[in-house]
Amino acid sequence: MKEEHRKQLRKATLRSKKILEKDIENQLKKLGIYPDRRTSPEKLNLPLEKIQKRERILEVLDKLTQRELGDKTPQQFYTKEVAYTYFNRIVAVYLMEKRELLSNILEPDPEFGNKPEQLWHFEKITDIHQRDTLYQTYFNSVFNEINEEIKKVFDTEDENSVLFPTANAIDEILGQLIEKIPDEAWKEEEIIGWMYQYFKSKEKDKAFEELQENKKKIDGSTLPAVSCIYTPHWIVRYLVDNTLGVLWKEMNPDSDIDEFCEYMIPDQEFEDREKKPVEEITLLDPACGSGHFLLYAYEVFEKMYKESGYAKEKIPEKILSNNLYGIDIDNRSVQLSALSLYIKGKTKNSNAKIKDVNLVSADAVLMDGEKKERLLKKCKKPVEKEIIKEIWDNFQHLDERGSLVKVKESVRGKIEQYRANLSEEEKKQQYLDQFSDEKTKKEEKGVQKKLAEKLSTKDYWGIIEDRIIQRVRELGEGAIQSQDMSDELFAAETEKSLHLLDYLMGDYDVVTTNPPYQSKGNLNKRYQEFLKENYSESYKDLYSAFIERCNLFCSRYGMLGMISQDTFMFLSSFSNLRKNILSEGRMNSNLHLGTKAFPDIKGEKVRTAAYTIKHGVEGGDSYFYRLVNSNFKKRDFENILNKSSSDQIFQVNESKFSKIPKSPFIYWLGDDLLGIVSSAQKFNNYFYVREGIHTSDNEKFLRFWWELDQSDSSWKPYSKGGEYSFYLTTKESLNWKNNGELLKETEGSVVPSEKFYFKEGITYSGVSGGRFSGCYMPEGYLFDRAGSSIFPKKAQSVKYALGYVNSKLFSFILDAFIPTVNFNVGYVKRMPYIEPSESIEKHVTKSVESAIENRKKFTNSEETYRHFEKPLIIQDSVKKETLIASVRSGIDYRDKLQVKYQDVLYLIDKSVYDLFDIGVEVKNQIDKEIGLNPSEYSLKQPYLDFDDSERKNEFEEENSQFEENSKLEELYLEGKEIPWGENRTRTKEMDTIDIAREIEVHPRTVLKSRKQMNLYRDREIEEEVKRLLSYFIQVSLGRWEIDGVEPDEDGILMVSEGVSEDNPSLIDKIRECIAAEWGESKVNDIESEINSILYHGMEKWIEKYFFKNFHYKMYKKRPVVWQLQTPDNHFSAFIYYHKLDEDTLPKLDSIYINPLISYYSSQREITEKNEDTVEAKKMDDKVQDLKEFQDQIGEIIDRGYEPDLDEGVKHNFKPLEHLTPVEMK
Repeated sequence: MKEEHRKQLRKATLRSKKILEKDIENQLKKLGIYPDRRTSPEKLNLPLEKIQKRERILEVLDKLTQRELGDKTPQQFYTKEVAYTYFNRIVAVYLMEKRELLSNILEPDPEFGNKPEQLWHFEKITDIHQRDTLYQTYFNSVFNEINEEIKKVFDTEDENSVLFPTANAIDEILGQLIEKIPDEAWKEEEIIGWMYQYFKSKEKDKAFEELQENKKKIDGSTLPAVSCIYTPHWIVRYLVDNTLGVLWKEMNPDSDIDEFCEYMIPDQEFEDREKKPVEEITLLDPACGSGHFLLYAYEVFEKMYKESGYAKEKIPEKILSNNLYGIDIDNRSVQLSALSLYIKGKTKNSNAKIKDVNLVSADAVLMDGEKKERLLKKCKKPVEKEIIKEIWDNFQHLDERGSLVKVKESVRGKIEQYRANLSEEEKKQQYLDQFSDEKTKKEEKGVQKKLAEKLSTKDYWGIIEDRIIQRVRELGEGAIQSQDMSDELFAAETEKSLHLLDYLMGDYDVVTTNPPYQSKGNLNKRYQEFLKENYSESYKDLYSAFIERCNLFCSRYGMLGMISQDTFMFLSSFSNLRKNILSEGRMNSNLHLGTKAFPDIKGEKVRTAAYTIKHGVEGGDSYFYRLVNSNFKKRDFENILNKSSSDQIFQVNESKFSKIPKSPFIYWLGDDLLGIVSSAQKFNNYFYVREGIHTSDNEKFLRFWWELDQSDSSWKPYSKGGEYSFYLTTKESLNWKNNGELLKETEGSVVPSEKFYFKEGITYSGVSGGRFSGCYMPEGYLFDRAGSSIFPKKAQSVKYALGYVNSKLFSFILDAFIPTVNFNVGYVKRMPYIEPSESIEKHVTKSVESAIENRKKFTNSEETYRHFEKPLIIQDSVKKETLIASVRSGIDYRDKLQVKYQDVLYLIDKSVYDLFDIGVEVKNQIDKEIGLNPSEYSLKQPYLDFDDSERKNEFEEENSQFEENSKLEELYLEGKEIPWGENRTRTKEMDTIDIAREIEVHPRTVLKSRKQMNLYRDREIEEEVKRLLSYFIQVSLGRWEIDGVEPDEDGILMVSEGVSEDNPSLIDKIRECIAAEWGESKVNDIESEINSILYHGMEKWIEKYFFKNFHYKMYKKRPVVWQLQTPDNHFSAFIYYHKLDEDTLPKLDSIYINPLISYYSSQREITEKNEDTVEAKKMDDKVQDLKEFQDQIGEIIDRGYEPDLDEGVKHNFKPLEHLTPVEMK
């Protein structure tokens, strides 16, 4: 579906949801049912009909108290359920109308007063004119007619149908659906799936917000929303084609199903499979959501039925009756799945007699109490009673567990226990009881040997199991129908449970699904315990538990197709799960997608793989398709299928995985690298790899370094990994007063590995943003668990080790073991390590020292880093006679550092390759995965000269001329359109290194050519000027010094209004800075250049944009320069945080505001005398603005404003926040 249509769909869906929920909520209130209380019906004077409605609703609400509802009351939960039920029904009718299965039901018609034609006729026939009654009667007649075939959506007698939306609400919804969503979108089969996802989107956002901010765990009330994600259709096709399609092809080798199933893996090995009638082939989706897998499976089954010779008109009811099964914990999604399949079948044959669909909602609530006891009393045998109890226990908290309930296994356990406790005579009698006539019983009893054999076979006890389960089913059905079981709710829940029991007890030929993804740590304690007890090999995540469960659902030779997170392929905690997968059969194919497989999940959040598992086979090869680096996954996979691309296909015998400890599925590593991984020494033998501190309260214990008094030794530099490789640029400091005494005493904090604190080492970010990136950490630092660190065990060189961990080889191998966005210390420890020769160690160490120095120079003009010196454009090696020349010189200088840096990286990689004896083939594979270092591209004239003779000698033969200036200019000035999701792009700004990669030429050539072409981007020029002004502002306020510029003593400056010669304006002070840097004679010229570069000019940019759009963001919302402005923004004052004290506001009032009030008051008097009323009004406005500002300051002073710099910027800023242009968070 087009992104534009999805946006319209989302907006209309959420609006409809809000309309319906508000309408139902109001109706409940009229019945005296509120979210937090209930009014007695006597006080409301309700008629009998409404009293009866109220009583039925209260029964439902009482039942809901047995369910996990999170922070919702039963009334709120019921409101959402009712709203969603009617939303589904209205959408269903309109969809059927758009597909010509119904006519003139909802579409307004101008010929009939802009009403639907059928409604107009209905009103005439029934003579009902009260709109609410008319709508309810009309719509229920439509629903009841459809309900004959699809009860899951249109049952007007169910608990969610007690109320009916008002006519106004329905009209509003129809307006949203008909007018706001284009016809083209309604033609899409996937529209229902997107509506389902969008209907839940607000609940999903709220649940994750509660999880992140309040640590509120996920339970049955929030799981449906947080696990709701629409699977792209092409992935669904891949999974169904390579399970159901393959199954049919193996049963029918002459079938052309492989031509229909376009995503079926070509050239795969088909097994010999026993043929089975198409009516008997079953497919289950145990987390069916809106039914996407089932809808496409319908298409494949239709092809299978046609090949089997079935009449076309009979196929829909055959498929829906015999082949497709679905389970979900969310009744609303089951309704949508049922609707989708019903419409699918009816579209194929509008006369098809569809009785129902094989879908069930796993949300039954089986309550203990009198009704349960009456059911148990009907049991004739103890084993029946025990099994009913077992099923009852299994079905507790069903709305959380759903398909994960292992009822088949627990029931079989009870039957086995029953069997073991039977005497031989009881076993014989149990066997004979299956025969109804006495003659057969006598014959069987007479053949004792035969009887003994029967009693020992598994098949026999399978029959006994079926008989017992059937008896339990009969008891449940009898309870539903009996006169003494008059409670409709109990009967309904029992009936739903029996359907679910049938599905959970079944074996299926094919299982396909996209299960929920949730780490166990996000789930409530009860759910965690359930997973650990029932899924010991896979309890770490819901998706992995579903892998285990789906394997159990598969028949002996069944096939499983899933898309899930890819962590089960690599994490050591899933090693037994991997072994179980391989022992069950073979991973037939695996489409390794990495991140960005789902269009509505942005960034690097979820890494996924779609895979198929074939049960009951041994040996053979698996096909892996590596698309983790692809931005166009669908297109690239289709190219692979069409054999126009083969670089990312890996045909692997799975025995290869067993050669590696824990058997991770690192399919893309060749034999050479596997040999290194399995035989080399481990990194942990030479280096300690340690997680750092977890404060449990960062706001309390962490500050940015610029917030602190630099003379306060209790705050220590604190590493979270650094923003650049090699050189540590950490901005945080940790409160380590009294050796971290307060931190250690704080509940939830973790202070591990203390013996390594303040030692020289390597630190790295624990969160992957791509390649592993280590930084040299000098003595004197503490480190966070997000900035785990490495320390030598003996005499190993820290700087050599830094080179090794930042090499492409290290990153490539590590990536094979790391399936998540976190560089877990355990994986770093297990990396291979070879002790370097003296020459290699010396060579790498020298390169690392160059890299450290390079990164230091590259960042020393960034004012938020500790090692800041001054802006780049006024550094001695860069500054020129004019501002624009200085800016261009600075840009060139930074680019030159980047080019040299690439050379250093190349030399490090080359040395590491030599050490590990890496050949060309492996190097090419690494380059394909990580990218070629651009300094390996050909060097063409002109180019930047080399400082390093070693690199220069490599290119001495290359003298060809660079001829792509126009391409370089286009890329540099306009950027490049790059993929942003599957169907979108964005423009990426290209630096010298990016352009070198794009054109495939050495970056030295790009830099030299760009300089000769005089290419500079306006945005970069403007950014450098802003950085210069930021520096000058803070020099003026006293943070930094420039010779010849006297800083303001109290750290307060009005932006453009000087009070006196002793209190000049900030603009005046900036002119002093310009004079100090370029000379007094250059001030006007430099200021003129600034005004021409900045769109708003210097003065306006400083007053309107510096603080809010530049400084506040640069300083991570913890600014050291504060802008206080008058209510009508006539005046602004800048205050320097480190000169803030209890006298700052009184000084601002007395030294700056009062003189300005006096000055403008006198100016107003002058203009009044001159009868200049316009100017007098301006002066009066300024005086009033200043006075109001003065009052605001006075209120803060009266409340007792006493800044405490130890508490940080946020604490001290908050009382003044309303006087600033921002709201601090």
